[in-house]
This record gives sequence, C-alpha cells and structure tokens, in this order.
Amino acid sequence: MLLCQMLTRGDVVMIRNGRLSIEPASGQPVPERWLCAKQDALLEAIVRALKLPAYRFRGYSAGKFNLGRHSGVNLRFAEIVSGLPAYVIFNAKTTRARNSRHGKAGSALPNGQFRVGAGSKFVEFWSRTGLAKPRRLAAFHDYMGNLKPIIFRGSVDMGEKLNKDSLSPLEVNADQVAHAIFDSSPDNHRTNPGLTTDNSRTSVTDKILAESEITCGFRNVSGAGLIECGNEVKGNAGIRPYPNHKHTACRLRANLPADPADWTIAEWLEDLGPMN
Repeated sequence: MLLCQMLTRGDVVMIRNGRLSIEPASGQPVPERWLCAKQDALLEAIVRALKLPAYRFRGYSAGKFNLGRHSGVNLRFAEIVSGLPAYVIFNAKTTRARNSRHGKAGSALPNGQFRVGAGSKFVEFWSRTGLAKPRRLAAFHDYMGNLKPIIFRGSVDMGEKLNKDSLSPLEVNADQVAHAIFDSSPDNHRTNPGLTTDNSRTSVTDKILAESEITCGFRNVSGAGLIECGNEVKGNAGIRPYPNHKHTACRLRANLPADPADWTIAEWLEDLGPMN
C-alpha cells in the first residue's frame, strides 16, 4: 500500500484543516501532479484505517425546506469510504432584503443565491473552515466551490442529516496516521525505527509548514481566493511530462512501473529532477 510505503520511508502524512499534507523524508517538494492524482486514495486509506466517518462536499441548493415552511441552504456531502449521501441545512434567506435595480424587497433571489446574518450558524460553520469570507454576506454563492477540497467530519443527527454544529474540517495528526496504518497492517509492526511510538511526530502539526511541504488541493488565483487542483483526477489523467526537461514521463527506466500514476514520490523526484 502506497501510504504504508511512504510512512515506512519516514514521510510525514497528516490531514490539516481538512486537507492532505505530506512532508517527505527527503526534504524535496512533493510533485503537484503526483499529489493531485494520489490524494483521494491516500485520504481514503487514512479515513478507512481510522474507522472515522469523513465527508466531502458535493454541492448545495437554496430554497424552501421542511415542506416549504422555512428557507435555507442545503449542503450535500458524500461519505468518503461508503459513498453514502449526507446533508445539513442552515437557515438562510432566499429573498431580497431591499429594493434595488435587480428587484424589489421580498422578491426571490436568483437560483442558488442566498443571504445569511453575521451571527448565523452558516457563518460560524464557514469560519471553522478557515476560508476567506466574501465582502458581502449575500455573496456566499460565489464561494461555495471552495468547500470541495476540504474533508469534513461531523456527527449524524438522524438518517442522512448531519449536526450543523459538529461539521468542521477533519484534523488527523501524523502520529495518529502512523498508529492507524501500522496497527491495522497484517504483521502489526513497524519496519522503520523512525516511526516508533517513542519518536512522536505530533509536534509537526503545530509547527509552521516547511517549504518542502505542500497542502493538496489549492493554488492561489486572483479574486476568487483558492481553488482545488483537481479532486476528480482518475488514474494518470492530468499527469504530463514537465516541459523543457531532459526527462519526461514517457522515458521510463526499466525498474519503474509503466504507468506514472503508480510511481512513488521518490520515483517522481528521481526521474523528473528538482521542481522549479
């Protein structure tokens, strides 16, 4: 298993604020294309080993709920391992607060738009994600896509409904990952002395991220904050040779897997050279 190989080599793997983070033992940067191709499998391996329900945001809708008695915004999720659906509903207004050139006060907002109060449960939830807030509380619909790269945890109220107060980004430190993976392995022992329980890596989660660490799922863009690097990447889709480099993903050595999607971080770094 890839995650077990990485931990045995001494790589530090964790989930910080709902995002996968890897700090390679080599100190070299993790290739972004490799990370985007592997992140879903690594996240599922961690969650499965921890036997911890975790959820990925799939979309939202704004409108009337509870047989039309209340307006709100419905956030839809899928549990990572089982794929089962889950949801949470926050109170929100779907009508205009005042007259404007777009419509009169009380008229319906365009499909998908909603507005919330500064002290609302939705704003409290958004604050827990660490994402930037829009300048206007009625503009959250333009930012909802930023929830997609975040892995959430939360308790179930009933059926598929999640408790809105418990919904927050998943946090799993490096020591918890190592314990879960090696304690669940068939031989139930560690092959690398650097990963023994006496050599705790919990302090890693509290320090400032090293330059060699990359947090999966985001790159900076102007205006819209952060976007995901591609959670829907399958197999080797999106993996391309680095331009103007003497090595390419098509020039494979005999001892490397034929499919670059199956390479480890070390193999990427060795074959593709340093990242510029």
